Amino acid sequence: MEKAIKLLSKKVDEAEILYLSSSGNTVEIKAGKVDLFKENSSSGYGIRVINNKRTGFYFCNTLTPEAVEKAVKISKVAQRDEHSSMPSGQDYEDLLGYDSRIDDIDVDDALGFVEALLQPCDEYH
Repeated sequence: MEKAIKLLSKKVDEAEILYLSSSGNTVEIKAGKVDLFKENSSSGYGIRVINNKRTGFYFCNTLTPEAVEKAVKISKVAQRDEHSSMPSGQDYEDLLGYDSRIDDIDVDDALGFVEALLQPCDEYH
């Protein structure tokens, strides 16, 4: 990312690169029983540039010089916006109220939690 920012600093007025990584689990319930449990993950880079008050944005899975150049090219054809600027730095994780305890939940605990939620439904029938 440092190389990409260094490259962008020579080509545009402002730039930022966001790395996003997420993982999760999907549990499907059919007839009151766990039918499917699937783990998934995704990651990628968001490249945003502002040049001459024109914003370009490009998202990719792999940060390459070509991806960086696409964000720059997009900014060249974007409509000029006198109010376009990058946000001031801040810690967004604190704003979201993220509870890191969820990172420690394993698959068996998650399935146990789902089954505990289903039990009152079974008793209601």
